[in-house]
Amino acid sequence: MAVSEQALQAPARLRIDELAQRSGIASGTIRFYQREGLIHPPQRDGRVAYYEPEHLRRLERIRALQGQHLPLALIRDLLEREDRGEDISGWLALDRAVFTSEGGETIGRGELATLGLREADVEALISAGVLWPGRGAKLEGQPGVLVLLARLVDAGVPPATIAAGARELTERLRAVAETIANLGWEVFAAERERIESDEPVAGEVLARFQHLRGLTERVVARMFPRLLDEAIRQRTEPYAVEVVKGKRRGRRQASR
Repeated sequence: MAVSEQALQAPARLRIDELAQRSGIASGTIRFYQREGLIHPPQRDGRVAYYEPEHLRRLERIRALQGQHLPLALIRDLLEREDRGEDISGWLALDRAVFTSEGGETIGRGELATLGLREADVEALISAGVLWPGRGAKLEGQPGVLVLLARLVDAGVPPATIAAGARELTERLRAVAETIANLGWEVFAAERERIESDEPVAGEVLARFQHLRGLTERVVARMFPRLLDEAIRQRTEPYAVEVVKGKRRGRRQASR
């Protein structure tokens, strides 16, 4: 683990206000980390608590792990493994794969307004997970989502219909994702037992996780076009039959 210049230059003993200033982390947060077991208790000299450069390095490590958007409970587990001398690079790769969300296309609310999307439509798209809050007042979405929305609007699809469709589609896809996750939970049963025994299986778990996700994406990509064709046929065939029947009735009545 690289040691920062800040930690190297730190005095042998630091009061909590000095530690807070050097780390850029509020003293209240440092005390919280201590209560949660993320950092070791300080040494006490009478009523004064003194921290060491190791505490500063620990706080820097916590901040680096938080920068990877990992939950605090996982950070504590990773630090404990690291304290035992375990190489946590495999666990970090696994946690990034599971917990880190990729960025998307930055979209301004003004761009959505020019498409005719009202604030309620935009909020519905956010609720559906099509868009999500970005930096500042900006929103983010999957790459190409703005072009897709523009094409739907140009095709005459009302913005409210787009938002409602996105919400329903997200709910259905979430149900599929939960089904896959439940199946995956059973697939990882053996690895879960080994994790509980503190065996170093991160690399194996990551490989299986990535294989399961890739396999799921391929299966869905292959099945969806056929299922969509079937759904369209089931929806349109009765309509087509009724139209043909109506035209035949009209011709018979006209011939009388």
